Amino acid sequence: MKEIMREYPENDGKKERKVSDYKSKLKDARIAKGLTTRQLAEMVIGDKGVPMTHTSISSYELGKRVPSEDIMRQLEQVLGMV
Repeated sequence: MKEIMREYPENDGKKERKVSDYKSKLKDARIAKGLTTRQLAEMVIGDKGVPMTHTSISSYELGKRVPSEDIMRQLEQVLGMV
């Protein structure tokens, strides 16, 4: 979680919990849809206009990286989390 803590230097514990909750919900929703990280990545367009990579999806699920707002919206829409 060190990377997440650096993302949120004003961390009061709430942001860490939110990221932790999000990564669990993301993985649970992906599994519930029967998708692999590779399949989900192909359904989401990254910040540079190209499909995401499965390693990025894995990084989000592990809490190593935090998706941008745009990518987060796309993930939630594809997985029915909205």
